[in-house]
Amino acid sequence: MFKKSIELRFVLLLTLSFGLLWSCEEDFQDVGIGIVDNNTFSTLKYTADVTASTVAIDRLNASGLDLEQGKLNRYLLGVYANDNFEKLEGNLVSQVFLPANLDTNIFSYGADTIAQSKIDTVLLTIPYSYSLDGNYDNGARKYSIDSIIGNQDAEFNLNVYRLDYYLNIYNPENPSELNIYYSDEEYDYSDLLNANPGEPFKFSTTDTVTIVKRRALDGVQYDSDTINPNEPQPQIKIALDKDYFQTNILDKLEDPEFSTQDEFINYFRGLFLEATGDDGALLSIDFNNAFVEMYYSTTLSVESSNVVFDTVKSSLSLSLGGVRTNQYKRSGTPNQNSENLYLQGAAGQELRLDLFGADNDGNGTPDQLDELRTKDWILNEASLSFYIDEELYDVENDTVPYNLYVFRVNDDEDLQITDVFSQEGVSSIAGGLERDTINNAWMYKLRITQYINNLVNQNLDVDVSTIGVKILNTTDYPRFAGDTVVSPYGWTGKGVVLHGPNSSEESKKLKFEIFYSELNKD
Repeated sequence: MFKKSIELRFVLLLTLSFGLLWSCEEDFQDVGIGIVDNNTFSTLKYTADVTASTVAIDRLNASGLDLEQGKLNRYLLGVYANDNFEKLEGNLVSQVFLPANLDTNIFSYGADTIAQSKIDTVLLTIPYSYSLDGNYDNGARKYSIDSIIGNQDAEFNLNVYRLDYYLNIYNPENPSELNIYYSDEEYDYSDLLNANPGEPFKFSTTDTVTIVKRRALDGVQYDSDTINPNEPQPQIKIALDKDYFQTNILDKLEDPEFSTQDEFINYFRGLFLEATGDDGALLSIDFNNAFVEMYYSTTLSVESSNVVFDTVKSSLSLSLGGVRTNQYKRSGTPNQNSENLYLQGAAGQELRLDLFGADNDGNGTPDQLDELRTKDWILNEASLSFYIDEELYDVENDTVPYNLYVFRVNDDEDLQITDVFSQEGVSSIAGGLERDTINNAWMYKLRITQYINNLVNQNLDVDVSTIGVKILNTTDYPRFAGDTVVSPYGWTGKGVVLHGPNSSEESKKLKFEIFYSELNKD
């Protein structure tokens, strides 16, 4: 019978009790529990059958209202085009909040004074995640954008619309439940808010300082302000239609729609940011500190004489917060073949694997698994090895995911694999990107030792399940003790092309390997 790994201690103690001398060394290659070949045991490898296929994922939870912080860790904005996958366009949807200390009587200056306010500039600002890479020759700071993939030199369209769809935190059909907004959700939106419609856009690290031209009521510039001169940082900045915000926001501040946050959200339901184009880059943002800033000037004059006596600079900030979600738009026909496996996040593609081959005798268990259950083996490690196809995927330039994740496929919701509940926890699975001798992305290894150990142990009631492999998101891990569900999120657009079990390159085929120790017979 196939022995469990944990039984190894008993076997060794039994061996010692019979007076056999043997030696033990730590950390031998490819064996998970650290036992080496010696005169008592032989350590061997068994290669089992595995079939694999690529499956498309229709949609994911793109809002994360049920997460601890009430939102996802990251959101996607932009366009990503790669021949191996469908084109991905990431659109953002968000509510807009009034400032908590909004004074709707800001235009009250007392008797015989007329206050007339006019917007100078409206900017939508979203900070990048960035790194400081030294300085340019002129002393200016040099930045690089973190968490971005694709062609950063390519321009695409980035339009901002007024959202007409009411984003409800709670499920209208069951108000006791938080709502779910899926990645394929359709939203009603109307007014285009860009100040320069049709102007091409691309992500840039040089957009660090804002210059606001201040103008009097007659349109004559009387001053200019430099925003963030001492602590410049790269940001997405989109100029919005100042006349629209004058009419729909600034001129209405004393109206009932601005009396409470709920009234305002019902009136101005949010923003819809739509990215379209044939090529471009896809940015991952955390959506913190994103806001619409309205810079305006108030001209003060004496009512009785109409004489202007002052011009006051002001600004009003509307933060992007509350319900935030992503919409993923996919299009085009990817260039894919049957020899390879394709993985991409953001409702892209995952893998489905069936282990141990066919069930030719029809007893409900794969024949190879039946055979393993008759063996007198001690399981040390079971793993799946995936090799990147460097001919189809440019491992020097394309961004590949750093980690893969393995789970059990279930009809209702995907389940954690047994190994994540072992003493080592999720680290026992591994799945990290491994590199070759010249530091190119090379392969991934996923360990499923405890799961396979349970399958071959006939004392445990464990069904053979289809195994799923996906690009790791941090929400894939169990969120609390006893959490057996893999949460349906995915906010990375990264992808990778892997050799499958039918690859023409024998050494790089998908491998399902079991390392075991066996007591020597002689």
